[in-house]
Amino acid sequence: YLYPIHRLDKQVSVVIVFGLNQNAVRKIKDIWHTDLVKKEYIGLVKGQIDRGDKFTFPLNDKNKVLKEAVTIYNPIRLYENSTLVDIEIKTGRYHQIRRHFSRTMRHIIGDRKYGKRPLNDEYRDNYDLQRAFLHSKKLTFDNPFKLEKIVIEAPLSIDLKKVLTNIEKISL
Repeated sequence: YLYPIHRLDKQVSVVIVFGLNQNAVRKIKDIWHTDLVKKEYIGLVKGQIDRGDKFTFPLNDKNKVLKEAVTIYNPIRLYENSTLVDIEIKTGRYHQIRRHFSRTMRHIIGDRKYGKRPLNDEYRDNYDLQRAFLHSKKLTFDNPFKLEKIVIEAPLSIDLKKVLTNIEKISL
């Protein structure tokens, strides 16, 4: 049996960690929401962002209790109406990245829950984006049983690479 360590939104391409036994899961979950786990993403957001920054405003949890939430982002590439960004979350709140960018009017493109429909439709029709452009690219944490780092990486998914290629073709 595999025990899931965490969860991610179904419309996000992901790196997911599973444990083979309950003891391993318990030890990893103990550090999961600490600085001992580095969670990195790549996303395409509305508008042009020319410098990195961070969101530090709290977000409600499922019980409507405000909790600290920290999201750090840096631009990778600017396009005409959007920016490809590196994202790191320091906390793990429900839909944290999507909610942080949405509240600042820098919606994750393709996000049907927190995004803007006309923008999402434009990217679906013109660039073949069929889901939120958000990808979990790397997880780094200490192995709880050995003195070594575990680094799990996932390349950008084929469908999102295709979207970037389409944006670049049309932008030329």
